[in-house]
Amino acid sequence: MLIFLDIAASAPEDGVPVEIAWAAADLSAAASWLIRPAPDWDESLYAPEAESRHGLSRPALEADGRDARRVAMLLAEDLAGATVASADPAGHEALLDRLYEAAPFPRPFALRDADGLRRARWGDPDEAERLRARAAARLEDGPALDGAVDLALAWTLASGGDAGAAAGAARALIAREGR
Repeated sequence: MLIFLDIAASAPEDGVPVEIAWAAADLSAAASWLIRPAPDWDESLYAPEAESRHGLSRPALEADGRDARRVAMLLAEDLAGATVASADPAGHEALLDRLYEAAPFPRPFALRDADGLRRARWGDPDEAERLRARAAARLEDGPALDGAVDLALAWTLASGGDAGAAAGAARALIAREGR
């Protein structure tokens, strides 16, 4: 199974993950978690410009986030045996490393480059069609879930999937996961 992963960070450089989300390439499943700051993630790791992009403040994460160790475990369970791809493998590897430092076990998967996988297999989707489908799915910039679903949407469109059906499936995933 192919899974697309996106992570919202607390800062553009040297941050920690504040939201992690994944979406199946066929838009059949997704999950997203807010992450409560681990004890060693101090205020200096949280930048106002990152908060303005994704809208997640440290106090909100402390109140509504899940324990970082629990998120690491859920992510490992959900992605076991899958090929996992990201739009920013290097940056997301660093954020995953921070997450799994808080967990009692190592990260059980590697990241592949989502754009590279898609281009090697299908090429690029028609950009105008992708933007229309993205708008129909009501995807936003910033939330990790929307980023993961957007990668799956691009994969579906590049593979010749129906834009209307893909947008509907993407919108349903976003609604089911709580936005």
